[in-house]
Amino acid sequence: MDDTMGPISATIHCMFNPFRFRGRATRSEFWWFTLFYVVLSFAASIWMMLPFLGMVAEIGVRGAGGDLSTMLETEFIAPRMDGFNAKLWWASLALLWPMFAHLSVMVRRLHDTDRSGWWFWVSVIPIVGYIILLILMVIDSDRGRNSFGPPPKGKAPQVVKRGLPEEPEDPLHAVSGSEALRALRQSRMQV
Repeated sequence: MDDTMGPISATIHCMFNPFRFRGRATRSEFWWFTLFYVVLSFAASIWMMLPFLGMVAEIGVRGAGGDLSTMLETEFIAPRMDGFNAKLWWASLALLWPMFAHLSVMVRRLHDTDRSGWWFWVSVIPIVGYIILLILMVIDSDRGRNSFGPPPKGKAPQVVKRGLPEEPEDPLHAVSGSEALRALRQSRMQV
C-alpha cells in the first residue's frame, strides 16, 4: 500500500467500507474522503435550496410593483415547501451512506494515532472539542504496529543501531517499535 492515497482511491475505499470501524486509516485517506464528503454535502444543500432561490427571485421581480404581504401568503409559499420537503428527504437519504463512511474513516484515523474511536465524542464540547478532534486528525500516525493493528502505510518499523561501531551489538538496542521488541522476546522465550 502506498504512503498516501489519492482522492479517487480514498473515496472508493471509504464508500465501499462504510461500516468498517476496525483497523487504521492514513491521513491522506481521511482528508481526501473528508473533502469529497464536504463537496457532496455542499452540492446537496444547494440542490435543496433551489426552490427558495426561485422564490426569492420571484419576490424580487414582483416586489417592485406588488404588495409583499400578499406574496408571502400560503398559495405562494406552499408549493415551494413541498418541493423543499421532497428534496430534503432525498438529500438526507443520499447523504446517509457517505455519513457512515465518514464516521468510520474518522474512527479508523483515530485508531491510527493509537486512540479509541470514542475520542470522536470530544467534538460534543463546543469549540474546544472540534479543535482537539482536528489536532487528532492532523497528527502523524504511529510508525509501527499499535493496539489497533499494523500500519496502513505498509511500512515495517526501521531497525536502528545504537552504540559505537566497535561495541558488540546488543539485540535490545537494535530494534525499534513494539512489534520488533515483541518478536525479540518471543525468540528468546523459545530458546
